[in-house]
Amino acid sequence: MAATMQNVSDAIYELKEKFPDDILKTIEFGTIPIVDASSSGQSTILISYALGDRGSLISVDHDIKSIGTSQMVCQGRDNIIWVESDSIEYLKNSDEKFHFIFLDTWDDKDFVFREFCWAASKMIVNGILMIDDAGITEDGQNIDINVSCQKGHKVWQFLRDCNAEFSAIRYPNFLNGTQMKIIFDEINMSKIINALEGIEK
Repeated sequence: MAATMQNVSDAIYELKEKFPDDILKTIEFGTIPIVDASSSGQSTILISYALGDRGSLISVDHDIKSIGTSQMVCQGRDNIIWVESDSIEYLKNSDEKFHFIFLDTWDDKDFVFREFCWAASKMIVNGILMIDDAGITEDGQNIDINVSCQKGHKVWQFLRDCNAEFSAIRYPNFLNGTQMKIIFDEINMSKIINALEGIEK
């Protein structure tokens, strides 16, 4: 079976080409809750492998049991730091900037939008932010009524309202649904940051 998070891995390889001289700083919010047949295809281990010696990953989760599960799956990987924290609290209190941010916490469009509001200001120019289980059609034009996922719904509406570019990417196997990918080039970043001014986080 193809890795369920292959799109995330592909984004890291894209960034390695885009930033050939940088040590990449990456972070994910939400890690693997259980070990099953798809564990080797989950985001934490795929990001770690894709980075190799070209960067590090911070994996943030509020649940210490999920962190323990992730540590077991990623045993032997030395480029991951796990942090037990609420995602929004972590973003509020962090001064770091990242080449890559992956949002994969609650399936709640309002919560994920709050995460996005904080995460946008932490992006390095030309970095990539991705949202799992976005619930957006592949053409990016509508909410996908055929899946229950809704993490990206409010972010999608915000991006359309401020005319920012994004893409909805299908999972690379039999799974239904999409992930949202936002490249924070200078134009996109300007549109997003300006539109976020005055929005209550």
